[in-house]
Amino acid sequence: MALWGAHRLSALKNTPTLVLPSFYQAMSCANEVVSYEIVLSITRLIKKYGKELQVVTWDILLNIIERLLQQIQTIGSHELKTIVHELLTTVEELYEQNGYHGSSERFFSLIEKCSDKRPESSVLTLISYRAHSIQPANDGWIQSLHRLMEKFFRNESRSAIRVKVLDVLSFVLSTNRQLYEEELIEGVVIPQLSQIAEDRDLHVRKLAAQLLVDLAEGCNTHHFNSLLDIIEKVASRSLACSGSAEGERELSAESMEDVKTAILGLLEILQSKLYSLPASHASRVYELLIGHLQLHYKNKYCSVIASSIRLQVFDFLLLLRADSLHRLGVPNKDGVLRFSAYSHCDMGEPEKRSASEKKPAGTVSPPAGSPAPPTQASSVRTAFLPYSPAFSVLLQCLKLETDWKVLKLVLDKMPSTLQYKVLLLTSPCSIDQLCSTLCTMVTDRLISERLRKTPDGFSRTDVQLAVVPVLTALTSYHNYLEQSRQRELVQCLETGLIYRCAKQCVVALTMCTVEMPDIMIKLLPALIVKLTHISATVTMASPMLEFLSTLVRLPHLYANFVAEQYVSVFAISLPYTNPSKFNQYIVSLAHHAIAMWFIRCRLTFRKDFVQYITKGLRSNALLPFDDTHEQSSFRARSTSLNERPKSLRAAKVAKQGPSNNSPVKELKDLSAMDAFRSRSISVSEHAVRRMHTSITTSSLGSADENAVAQADDGLKTVHLELTETCLDMMARYVFSNFSALPKRSPIAEFLLAGGRSMTWLVGNKLVTITTSGGARTQALLGLDMAERPGAAELTRSDPSLHTRQTKEAPAKLESQPSQQINRATRIRVRSISGGHALCAGPAQSLSPLVSPSESEFCGPLSSPGAPLDGLGSLRGEEPALAAPTEGEVQPGRVRAHAHPGLGRDLHPQTFR
Repeated sequence: MALWGAHRLSALKNTPTLVLPSFYQAMSCANEVVSYEIVLSITRLIKKYGKELQVVTWDILLNIIERLLQQIQTIGSHELKTIVHELLTTVEELYEQNGYHGSSERFFSLIEKCSDKRPESSVLTLISYRAHSIQPANDGWIQSLHRLMEKFFRNESRSAIRVKVLDVLSFVLSTNRQLYEEELIEGVVIPQLSQIAEDRDLHVRKLAAQLLVDLAEGCNTHHFNSLLDIIEKVASRSLACSGSAEGERELSAESMEDVKTAILGLLEILQSKLYSLPASHASRVYELLIGHLQLHYKNKYCSVIASSIRLQVFDFLLLLRADSLHRLGVPNKDGVLRFSAYSHCDMGEPEKRSASEKKPAGTVSPPAGSPAPPTQASSVRTAFLPYSPAFSVLLQCLKLETDWKVLKLVLDKMPSTLQYKVLLLTSPCSIDQLCSTLCTMVTDRLISERLRKTPDGFSRTDVQLAVVPVLTALTSYHNYLEQSRQRELVQCLETGLIYRCAKQCVVALTMCTVEMPDIMIKLLPALIVKLTHISATVTMASPMLEFLSTLVRLPHLYANFVAEQYVSVFAISLPYTNPSKFNQYIVSLAHHAIAMWFIRCRLTFRKDFVQYITKGLRSNALLPFDDTHEQSSFRARSTSLNERPKSLRAAKVAKQGPSNNSPVKELKDLSAMDAFRSRSISVSEHAVRRMHTSITTSSLGSADENAVAQADDGLKTVHLELTETCLDMMARYVFSNFSALPKRSPIAEFLLAGGRSMTWLVGNKLVTITTSGGARTQALLGLDMAERPGAAELTRSDPSLHTRQTKEAPAKLESQPSQQINRATRIRVRSISGGHALCAGPAQSLSPLVSPSESEFCGPLSSPGAPLDGLGSLRGEEPALAAPTEGEVQPGRVRAHAHPGLGRDLHPQTFR
């Protein structure tokens, strides 16, 4: 007390080193009271003057503490035991404050002797101290690590201490594995962690599994299989120990955390091992994952952790891809797909590739005495990962899965996987069984009751919406499906037309028409009728019209259609011509479908469809633009389509009469048919007039309404012109099929080759004039380009001014090859509508700006042999004709025919 107690005397100059040996001698009697007083005195000394004590003093104190620890074992006093451990804690605090100047090794050796009685913080400090000495610079450092693991991991029950030791092991492995990986795995990891699957501490199992995964991911030696064996035990522990009772086993989330860690680690290992050697490692991990999923469905695990495990594994398996060389690959985190040079989806391709590498093309066989090449090279460098095991697990998922999230993931990603046919066709994957399972899911009424963890409002239709895209992708595998299975697939899609998945079903049926024509040709008649029961909505517009547009290009499928099927096609298409319900693309596509199907149907049916289509257009396409007081006038105009067959028959009889050889009579007949055209397809003019009248009326009420009407004016005109085009098309093709553009003869092609061409808009016709001004033609005719240098410029400025009276003399081209002939222009006139016969007279004119009246083009000809005097200018002026020079002969020909557009063909007529 006088030296360092509460009543310390400053006159005493003795140090603690002189007194402490006496304390040590006094403890030889093992008296509880003496030992208790000594502990109190030493504790007071360390707390007050611990930072000032020297090494010698600490040696004596450590001797005393060591003897106190021995007396605790013999005396058994609880008070003495408590106060001794408080003394050790005081020294530890001084050590952490860097105030301890004694031997650290000796002090922590004392702590280690009583570590089982020490608190966790004390043992953690001890482990941290031991970890600093575990390094390659110290002799026996691997053995020290092994002893540390043996004492504080394998023989320790406190979780915090064991986790700390695992952290030390992980740190040592990360810093020294490149040089001492095999020694550490053989001497520490495998002996200490081989039985980790039986450990009762979940947190320790999870951390140990993660450590093993990280170690195995970078291990390329034979120890990889040993590590994988341990991971396999961890992954199957919860599944194997769950018992064999019937029914579903609801495992808690905590009991499978280590399993999830192991499985997710295996996924990371497989993704890295696909691109590294030896390739057998990837094959082993792949088999473990497939086997684990099979245990899930065998034991019917449905916990949250089990579902999340299946979700992750299926996500990886459905990301596997294969290229044309059968190499496997997986997209990385950035979405970049890279294929492996060591892992393949079939057995034959690696062998062929290795054989081609060993023996390049053009080499000869080795001599008899040379050694044979090694046969194990291909097995070491390549691995066989068939997709059939994964495919069988996917089928089990479709049949047995109870978690909707997992099932939806599989169904959503399966179409992308089916795009890689090499992946599935290089191994025995049962495509037929997959198709049967999917069709059962569509027709199963109780499938929604099987699924759990579904969102609110979940129904059977949600499953169908996810299944139909897979069936759509499956149509490209029709060669691997039996005929009965193909028929079942189509019938299953027909069943889905009455549900919310109707859009997807129509898309799938469109694919079936292309991929499986032999099956669809028998089912199409009934299918077309069923499609008429679907309401015309915005959602169904695009798939329905695309189905009809695709089908019309496959004539062999509807070769046996009767009137009922054709009427059904028009009944499907006509509602989509309503511009107030559908956008311009849908309306245009509907008009296209109507036109194509009308042209492709049989001639005997067309006249019966005209009235039906006309009524449909009136009630859908024109009703939004039609006024009540003008509906009757449109009806009178539109029904004139039904009168056209009589006119056509009358014209046909007239052509067969005695006057058939008269060109004037022919043009008169054509003019009569043109008059019919002017009655039947003058829809747009009246409709536009009505539209302008309504817009003018509405503009008086409000300026805003006027602006809106002007904005919609162009769009309305487009829809009205579409309707007019459809009516004109029916008027053209109702009784015959012909080409609107006559084919040029070889002589005409030769004469007009290289000539100049210009086009004018005349009314609703396009008039194109082509001149035979090519150098080859002029050279053939014997014309000298240098004689008339201004002719080319004059023709270029206004070709219509060079039209002149000519005489057709084709025989003179051969009989007088050397005769000098003036530059001639041969005019070819095309009419886009073909609705009016192109007649020429002295007062007629063509203008690119102003359209002539109907009477100008439809007037009668003076005589069959009346010459074509010329084509006038814009203002009715006399045509400026270039007079030929003396002695020159100018042959010329004017031909009029239909341009591919709205009009009909005009028969060629030669004027002289």
